[in-house]
Amino acid sequence: MILLAILLALLATRQAVVPEYFYERRWGNQYLSLFERWGLGKRFHPAVCYAAFVAPLMILCWVIGTLQTAWMYDVVDLVFSIVLLVSILGDRQLESSMQPFLKRWRAQEWQAAYVHGEKLFHYSKIVSPGEMLTQTVTLFLLRINQVLFAPIFWFAIFGSAGLMMYILTYIAAQPRQDKVSRKENVPWRMIAQEFLQALDGVPARAIALSISLLCFNRKALVVAFRRYRVTDREAEIVLKLATKSGLDFGELPDDQEVLASEGSSRIHSVQDLKSNILIFWVIIIAVCSLLGLAW
Repeated sequence: MILLAILLALLATRQAVVPEYFYERRWGNQYLSLFERWGLGKRFHPAVCYAAFVAPLMILCWVIGTLQTAWMYDVVDLVFSIVLLVSILGDRQLESSMQPFLKRWRAQEWQAAYVHGEKLFHYSKIVSPGEMLTQTVTLFLLRINQVLFAPIFWFAIFGSAGLMMYILTYIAAQPRQDKVSRKENVPWRMIAQEFLQALDGVPARAIALSISLLCFNRKALVVAFRRYRVTDREAEIVLKLATKSGLDFGELPDDQEVLASEGSSRIHSVQDLKSNILIFWVIIIAVCSLLGLAW
């Protein structure tokens, strides 16, 4: 079921047949708005509010996918899983959104490239084109992890319940502009943001391990199992170091024309690596299914 749901969801997202209601996660935002109207942020601890937001739907998926054994519940769980997956899988949309950035980058139109990149990644302070390229690659990796690998990872481990947990945490962690969220629900949203970083960190290490196996790179293997400081953003540092090691990224050149070519090449290399890791993961899940290690 896991493999079938992943393959069908990947096919749907790549054929662009997913309704806006699902791929824009409107159902999740509606659930979030309903939850916020209850005003739990004023009465309970932020951790309790976060648990109250995630637990009901996660338990529902767990009951349907785990406790019930009739074929009808298997079909319902499959449908739920596909809907959840197409709601979060967005690697193709992200790559398409990066085309204007790449076009401006290759033309050495640094300011125009910054404007397009800022819309996607919300850069921190940029002091040079080289710094912009570094941030773009890192933030692209983080986003790809969130909209592709992390959902598949938690779905493969815990089924639809794990996938629901990740998606709801992702939705709650996104910044919102309404006054209710800013004034009343910031604390519990901060809990969601911290938990999302933890949920992103584990699959990031799995990605680093995959890079080490695909690229036969020992440094990436070390990155996958290294301990980091509590203050480090684990997913960011793991993905950055593993990709740099696996693709053998060196220092950026000073020449503007060479930098434009090198930057475009690096981004395409990262995109190709993403595709290879995805295929690798699908093969592993398929093997586990054949061996009876996944349902």
